[in-house]
Amino acid sequence: MEGKIKTATVKREGEHWYIIFITEVDPKPLPPSEEAIGIDLGTNPHFLVTSEGEMVEAPRHFQKAEEKLAKAQRELSRKKKGSNRRKKARLKVAKLHRKIANQRKDFHHKVARRLVNAYGTGLYPHLRFVVNLPLRAQPVSGTGGDPWTCSRWPRPGSRSSRAVLRAFSPDKRLHRRFEEV
Repeated sequence: MEGKIKTATVKREGEHWYIIFITEVDPKPLPPSEEAIGIDLGTNPHFLVTSEGEMVEAPRHFQKAEEKLAKAQRELSRKKKGSNRRKKARLKVAKLHRKIANQRKDFHHKVARRLVNAYGTGLYPHLRFVVNLPLRAQPVSGTGGDPWTCSRWPRPGSRSSRAVLRAFSPDKRLHRRFEEV
């Protein structure tokens, strides 16, 4: 393990136990890059579209696992409360949810890492402030795209140079720059 260990947390997810270490490490910055890219998240049916025209398909992990999950939840609902069989069925449902969450996290991390390595600045809309968004431009559901903007683009002082959040509306009434990270 690299760096000095600051804290360790023990976490349980379903039947799995994890130890999470927080370490202090000096960041290794990427070579400076003046290239910038615009990112539009959640344009149906794509997870994101870049300003260069690259379209990243939404993997839709939840939709792929929906049948298995529905079956496992039906089985769980038929078990008697407090029984060992209900406990096993509950763990099966939790395992399926954990798998979907891990698939989403992995996909988000890989896409974000590829963009951060290639570009020095990333611009994406801050959707909380968008008004009158047409229905056809609503974010794709089931892709877990909302947490992506919050957690996947690196923080200041990390390997990326910067990310810029912008809010805008289709009718141009609201167009202002919110924050530079």
